[in-house]
Amino acid sequence: MRTTILFFLPYFLAAYVEYQVQFTVLGNKEVLQAIQKTSKLIALRKSAPPPSITAQRYRVDADLPVIIDVLHAFGYFDAKVSADITTSEQGATVKIFIRPAVLYRIGSYKVVIKGGNDPSLLPLSTIGIKIGAAA
Repeated sequence: MRTTILFFLPYFLAAYVEYQVQFTVLGNKEVLQAIQKTSKLIALRKSAPPPSITAQRYRVDADLPVIIDVLHAFGYFDAKVSADITTSEQGATVKIFIRPAVLYRIGSYKVVIKGGNDPSLLPLSTIGIKIGAAA
C-alpha cells in the first residue's frame, strides 16, 4: 500500500514570490517615469520573480542605488530613498519612498579649452547646458 503525503507550503516558502511595487515620490512625474524604466523591481516582477522574501530584499537593496542615480541625473543630489516590504497571503508589496529634496540648478558655467584653442570655436549652444536648468 502506498501512502501519499501532501505538503502545502505557505506563501513564503513557495517557489517564487509574487509582488507589487509602489513608488511614493513628491513632485516630478518625469522623474518617476525614469525611475520606473530603470527599476529592476519593475522589469523582473513578472518575468523573474524572486524565490523568497530574502531574495526580494536583496533585489530591493540593489535597486535603491539605481534610483539614487536617476535622481542625481535630474539634479536631486540630496535625495533620500528607502523601502519597505510587507507580506500577505496574496504575496508581497514593495513600497519605495522617495524624498527628492532640493532641485539643484545651474547658476553659471565656463568653458575652458586647454592648449590655446579659441573658445569661440565651440558655441556654447552646442554644449546643451542652459542657465537655470537642473544640474
